[in-house]
Amino acid sequence: MVSYIKLAVEALLPVVFAVVFYLLDTKTSFGKINYWVKQVIYGIVFGAIAIFGTEYGIPMNGAQVNARDAAVLAAGLFFGGPAGIIAGLIGGLERWIAVAWGVGTFTRVACTVATTLCGFVAALLRQYLFERRYPTWLMGLAAGTVMEIFHMTMVFVTNLNQMEQAVIVINGCMTPMVIANGVSVMIGSFVLRAISGQSVSVFKRDSIKITETVQRWLIVVIIIALVVSSLFIVELQNQSSNNEIEKYLRLACEDTENDVEDAIERAIKESALTIAKKVTPENINDVAKEYD
Repeated sequence: MVSYIKLAVEALLPVVFAVVFYLLDTKTSFGKINYWVKQVIYGIVFGAIAIFGTEYGIPMNGAQVNARDAAVLAAGLFFGGPAGIIAGLIGGLERWIAVAWGVGTFTRVACTVATTLCGFVAALLRQYLFERRYPTWLMGLAAGTVMEIFHMTMVFVTNLNQMEQAVIVINGCMTPMVIANGVSVMIGSFVLRAISGQSVSVFKRDSIKITETVQRWLIVVIIIALVVSSLFIVELQNQSSNNEIEKYLRLACEDTENDVEDAIERAIKESALTIAKKVTPENINDVAKEYD
């Protein structure tokens, strides 16, 4: 329970800072700062939150989980493409070098690539799909969910030579990280749309824009991707289990074969020793006839 509470708190950090920055931008002189300066500030702050997620990973289900990607997505989706890219580069670079002080090496490449890519994806979504507006809460959930599924897929792809270990890591991380990152972006989207006066409903009934149509189809694709990914993970787990069983049976057969060979060898030596003890120059012919 404690681990889930810690993960929830970590997932809420991007939401809290998103609201703080929104209020600063709309209620204080912070809003008058140069656009690019603000983008750098957003990127650095949310990049720092991503680093926090890396450094304070939460042990859960035999793995380390975090909400690092939610911070990067929040920067790009809520405040601007440059901010998302900066946050992604900061979070990704720090994850790459963090192995120097003990952060896991097994998922090093996957986590670095996924975190960095989150920034670029968020920038593209904000620019071309959300038209520089806050995403709806459903699209926020979808963005966080899809990127975490991609993250888990990268863990597998970058460790094909250690498939069994990859399946174990994915099984331990997938559910809590998908939920934490998806819900984090979802809450941030809902709260920012609410306090900014934008509609919090998923789709407007009076008119349907092209972007809303795209969003609907994107949601369908996301659901299909989630189902397919889940089935893929289950199949990998089954395959891994079958491989483990085959390996165990093969080792058991080899051990049995070795035991039989050792037993035969010992029996032959014991028989030879017994015969040798009976043989004397006087009875050698009789012993030979006995064991003929």
